This record gives sequence, structure tokens and C-alpha cells, in this order.
Amino acid sequence: MAVDLTEDVASRIRSKLSNPSIVTEGNAALFGLLDRTTGRSMRFVTHGDISPTHILRLGSLTKTLLAFIALKHRIPLNEPVEAHLKTLHHSHYPGSDEITFRHLLNHTSGVFSFTELPNATKLAPMFSPTVLVDLAWRDRSLMFVPGSARFYSNTNSEIVAMWLMQLTQECPRTLFEQEFRQHGLTTLTLDSGEDGDFPMNTNGYRDFNMPFSFPSASGRLLADAKDILIAMDIMASEKEIWEKMKLWTDAPLFPDPDNPAGGQKYGLFLQEFQFKGNTLAYGHDGHIGVSTLACVTPEHVLLIHATVDMCTEKWMAYVSSIMDEVLV
Repeated sequence: MAVDLTEDVASRIRSKLSNPSIVTEGNAALFGLLDRTTGRSMRFVTHGDISPTHILRLGSLTKTLLAFIALKHRIPLNEPVEAHLKTLHHSHYPGSDEITFRHLLNHTSGVFSFTELPNATKLAPMFSPTVLVDLAWRDRSLMFVPGSARFYSNTNSEIVAMWLMQLTQECPRTLFEQEFRQHGLTTLTLDSGEDGDFPMNTNGYRDFNMPFSFPSASGRLLADAKDILIAMDIMASEKEIWEKMKLWTDAPLFPDPDNPAGGQKYGLFLQEFQFKGNTLAYGHDGHIGVSTLACVTPEHVLLIHATVDMCTEKWMAYVSSIMDEVLV
């Protein structure tokens, strides 16, 4: 798919980024484009108080990078989770012993998301991710037979992170930094709950109040725009791993109006997005007061980030309107 980011096209993108019915006063938006064929040259278009060097909260794109790291550590995709993870308390309910790591990574495990537990926001500051996993895994029956449906659950990524910690004896933040800082991505990390440097005074950042203690490996990715574009290109360049991440599941979506899926299909913490007859692979879009999408084509990586939390349909319409200007 060809991209021709002329000044005229950039002007039209800027107009769509600033759509006043979506990106209201006090908010900001950014479009980034990395050319994979020319040594990772990059172009950016912005609206409002945002720049390519600002640290961005990237939400559930965390999961995409987590899957990449897990695959590099040879996670046993088709083996039962409970047989490998000593720190995971066995469920009080039947069926959990059938859950494989693949089920976790493509959201077909049937495990409830601890972020949707009653009073989750109040509970989060008091409990570690392990305790929150227990509340959704050990103390709650499965939503469906593993592999028979898909349901977006933050518990899945926390269990994958627990396996990585058991294997490496390192915390997720260290693993992320070790993997990507060797490539010079110095801004990429996980929010540890410490005071960060967020220079933007936009609504999505100024009003951000999610408890820092959750989720740890589900949605706390931080990076500037340049580093997340390069990180997506690094993952896509690892062809064997990337192809595994793109093994789309055909499991039907479990009906839940409060937890809609963004992509048409799920791979291993990667989603499929159909645009103009082409299948694009993109990371999980993050919705934590801000909305983010990072999308990979054979020639480019595209990033769209807005400091507005949008419902899935509104967000995909916004993203499609921008892509329509650059993907021919």
C-alpha cells in the first residue's frame, strides 16, 4: 500500500486529527509514519500540545510488546498454563487446567478480566497483580470453554507476565527495557508509579487518574512517538515471531457490550484491521483516557495517538478517516 505524505496530504491529516467533534479543546493528537524501506525515516503531523518527543501513555500496546518478549523466550504456546506456572494458584472451578498459553495470548482463555471486577479501581491500589489475577482466575468460574470464544481480558497478559517473571527472575519493566533499549529506544519503559515526565498539559494526561498499581503488564507502556514506531518495526522485522503473532483465531466474539473488540480478529496480543481490502496487523489500541493505534504494513508503520478516550466504533471511524489520506 503506497504512502505519499506530501505537504497537501499532511495538511488534510492535520485537519482530520483536529476533528472538533472528537478532539475537543484542551486535547491533542499525533500522526506518525515510519518508512521501513528507507532506513526508518519518519514524518509526523500534530495537533495541539503534543510532539514526537513527548512521553506517551500507550495503553494496551503494552500487550503486543509483551507477546513479542514472551515468544522470544520460547513460551510453550500449546501447553497448559497451570502445569508451568508455580506461582499461579489453581482455580476452584473446572476447566482452568485446559487453558494453554496460546489461549491467553489470543484472548480465548475464558478467564474474566480483573479490571472489570466489582470495585476494581478501589481494589487495585491495595493488591498486587498476582492477587488481582487470583480474583479473576482462582475465585471465578470461566466465562466459556477455553478456545471456544474470545473475550478481551487483562488477566491474560498478567498471567503471561507472571510466567516471564518465573522464567527470568526479572520484573516486566526490566524485561521491556532490556529488550528494546539494546536498539537505542531509551524512552520505552513501563510506568512504575513514580512521578513521570509528562510535559503535555492536555486533558487526557492532566486528568489521568488510573491507579498506578494496575495493570502492571497490561497497559502501562510509556515511550515517545519515535520509539514506539521503531519498536513496532523491530517486532515486524523478526519475521518468524511476527508470523506467529499473526496467527488469527477464528473463535467468535463473546457477547459483552461493555468489553468490545477493536479488531476483526485476534492473533497473539495482536489485532487484524481490514482497510481497503488489505489486512493490516496492529497492536492493541489503548483506551486509558487516551486512544492509540500502531499499525504495520509491509512498507510502513503508522501511529495515531489522541488524548481522548473513544468508544471502539468512534475510534475506528476516526482512524479510518486518517488512513484514507495516506494509504492508497
